[in-house]
Amino acid sequence: MNVVIIDDEQSARTTLRKLLSIHCPDVVIDHECDSVNAAFEYLSNHDSPDIVFLDVHLNDGDGFDLLQRLSQIDFEIIFTTGYNNYAIKAIKYAAIDYLVKPLVGDELKDAVVKVSKKKGEQLRALVRGDNRHPQGPMNGRIAIADSHGLQIIALTRILYCKAEGNYTSFILTNDQKILVSKNLKEFETILQLPQFVRIHNSYLINIEHVKSYVKGRGGQVQMSNNDYLDVARNRKQLFLEVVMPGYSVV
Repeated sequence: MNVVIIDDEQSARTTLRKLLSIHCPDVVIDHECDSVNAAFEYLSNHDSPDIVFLDVHLNDGDGFDLLQRLSQIDFEIIFTTGYNNYAIKAIKYAAIDYLVKPLVGDELKDAVVKVSKKKGEQLRALVRGDNRHPQGPMNGRIAIADSHGLQIIALTRILYCKAEGNYTSFILTNDQKILVSKNLKEFETILQLPQFVRIHNSYLINIEHVKSYVKGRGGQVQMSNNDYLDVARNRKQLFLEVVMPGYSVV
């Protein structure tokens, strides 16, 4: 799993790195940040990690300020702090755990295992096609509102959806594009497997329109309109499992 550490104390980041290397050797640390602004800049412009280890008090604000600023949170949160009086607030942000410093290796490992189990359950459910949104598409169509009104679109016409900040672009057959004033996360709950899969922070694709896959760190998919879209490293296994059941990343 890929993680980002956000803490304004160098010694605290060093301690967490050492504990992760000992107790969670499979974890890869993508990046470290020492402030709200630095963390916001990084998380807004890079693939989402699996876990963010987040301190409460930072030198230019607090961890909750960061979470409020992000347009979407596509990662699990583990708070690591010297204060024990923010746990209730952390729960409101669906934090998977709240660890009080000094950190204990076994507690850290347990928190990471919680994330691993949760992701495993989500992967199995998605591959089975479970948990479809109750207000999902009916009869192979979806209604989307644009600046002109309401459009009824056949799912087979959707090549992919692209995040545009708080908006989403629907890329359709016949070179048609529709901009919708909802973020991609909302459509991810409606357009689900086995037909649609999120391959990147920016892309939700219709696997029926995938022409090819180009190997790489995350790789790229070529869509039926010949657009090439990046696959995020942390979403590569799910994508390959959908298009090639039984395939494992090596």
